[in-house]
Amino acid sequence: MTEVPLRAGQRWHAMMPQPDHDEMARQTFVWSLRQEIRKTVEPVIPAVYKKVAPKVNKPGRPATIPELRRAMQSEPQIQMWSSLRRSTWEAQWDAAGLAIERDLGRLIDTARRYRDSNQKLGSLELDPTVVTPRYNSEIEIHVQPGGYHVDVTEHDDVFAGALWDRVYTVGEPDRGEWGDLPGIATSSWIKEQFPDLKPKKILDVGCTIGQSTLPYCDAFPDAEIHAIDVGAPVLRYGHARAEALGKKVHFSQQDAEKTRFKDGSFDLIFSHLLFHETSRTGVENIFREGYRLLKPGGVMFLDDIPDRNGMEQTTSFFFDWMTHNAAEPFINGWIDTDRHAVAERVGFDRKKAKQGGPQNRFFAFRK
Repeated sequence: MTEVPLRAGQRWHAMMPQPDHDEMARQTFVWSLRQEIRKTVEPVIPAVYKKVAPKVNKPGRPATIPELRRAMQSEPQIQMWSSLRRSTWEAQWDAAGLAIERDLGRLIDTARRYRDSNQKLGSLELDPTVVTPRYNSEIEIHVQPGGYHVDVTEHDDVFAGALWDRVYTVGEPDRGEWGDLPGIATSSWIKEQFPDLKPKKILDVGCTIGQSTLPYCDAFPDAEIHAIDVGAPVLRYGHARAEALGKKVHFSQQDAEKTRFKDGSFDLIFSHLLFHETSRTGVENIFREGYRLLKPGGVMFLDDIPDRNGMEQTTSFFFDWMTHNAAEPFINGWIDTDRHAVAERVGFDRKKAKQGGPQNRFFAFRK
């Protein structure tokens, strides 16, 4: 099959959607426009903040998030930025989705061949009895049409996975050639912080299509890698994608709040950008389940949006905007969550915790 010209630095794999010339032009336009807005329009946020800050911040009492939101969103420049960002966010899904709809039959057939192959490396286990939590089922997170979990075809659908791969691998140039830079960075950090940790069994919680899972295959080549998600279409796609890239991962459809694994099954459990998409109750349940699944001495690691402590007000405003305008209703709650306190409540020792990475967004808790 002919490889489709992609952005510079992007590589092709057999599960990559195949846009035609016009579809590729449309996608490239939308992605370029999004990057241009980030580069030339988004810098208006700190400029407007300097204007409104003296009005909302009182001596000894900084503005609350609602006060800051109202002040910022009353400014025309912020209204323009907000409209452009939301519109182009929707446009990227539309542009990529139209091409995938046309190519969906080929993608499903390819995924089936990987699933049914006698030479497959990993595995795929789906469970139709898994109930998608309300914090996913009632929200189209990231404004992705249908969300991660909805099948658009009757059998073996992979649409949501292909859409995620197309938008967040090709459309986000800072994520690396496979969209795997977060996984490369976090697995390296874990190895540096816990040099004595030699995991034999690893779990990725909320894996989507496994973009951040696959680097752990290289970082810990002797480990058995498992990855779970509630979304069947992203798991089907993720398994086939991993097989296409020659990586052995065992994908299964499970709810991270209550898995089917036995107590003490894993030496390392990690997640990437999972917790800001869950409710407060879900966060605590996932922490508790992680503690149950870890062996003594095992590590639970998460990479997510940093907490509000020390966060600049302009950054708080941006994440608040995401909460209200980008189908990310749990971001504010997550930013205000004391991760150490949650970990301590489920059994982790605060003294064994480590924090670091960009903006101190990496948290690791040892059992």
